[in-house]
Amino acid sequence: STAMTACERGEQWPVALELLEHMRRQALRPRADTLRAAVAACSKGQQVSQALSLVSDLGSIRLRPDLLLCNAAVDACARGLLWQRALQLMQDMRDSATSPDIVTYSTTISACTKSGQWELALRLMEDLGCCGLIPNDITFNAALDACSRGDAWQAALQLLQNMHGQPGVQPSMVATTLAVSACAKAGQSNHCQALLSQMASKSIQPDEAAFVGMLSACKDGELWELSMVLLEMMTRAGHGASSVSEQAAFSAVLGACEASGRWEHALAVLARMHEEELEP
Repeated sequence: STAMTACERGEQWPVALELLEHMRRQALRPRADTLRAAVAACSKGQQVSQALSLVSDLGSIRLRPDLLLCNAAVDACARGLLWQRALQLMQDMRDSATSPDIVTYSTTISACTKSGQWELALRLMEDLGCCGLIPNDITFNAALDACSRGDAWQAALQLLQNMHGQPGVQPSMVATTLAVSACAKAGQSNHCQALLSQMASKSIQPDEAAFVGMLSACKDGELWELSMVLLEMMTRAGHGASSVSEQAAFSAVLGACEASGRWEHALAVLARMHEEELEP
């Protein structure tokens, strides 16, 4: 088990599989924690099919999966964007009298979100109360990510409100900027400004990735004025050192200006991109 845990931490999935094969040849049955570490090692090594294959073979070694092993399998599904398999694993857990916990739900919500199933992700969030589970920061962020990817700005605002009322949970930079992105994508400029003001009053500073995400949403929502404001905020914060993020930020602002028919501003952005030696 110690060796397998080392494989997990070092993402040494080939070694983990070799250890399991050695145990099989010695007629040794792995414990649930040993198998969990092997599944996690494969997942972290982007070997999702190998991870899920290990879980599928449990019947052959007469091993009943515990909660941690099930959660490792669901995590593999999330990494592989296998949202349907994640949902099936949750159902299998219920059928085997292993109740999904908040980690199971958070990971499954993330799997659905990253697979484009944002409505399903939000339904899972709603189901938490029926299961007697209390969402944590990770759960809220996964659901807010779903809102930012879908047409769910009102749900995003409600989730932020729920976070304020949840003991031990407060809207973080990630949560708030995801809500801004959800509102921006829907063209809700006033709500975006209000959220940004709340962040400023609490000295919450968006990071580089958050700025790029909000700017991309402004492009989708045709919020050219807000995109210009965010670009200046990003510059003042000292972000944009990465040429990739700077390119993405300017491109998003340019797209927002073009989508809104603000050609004079688009030309100004193009001129600035030329000064910064960025490709339009």
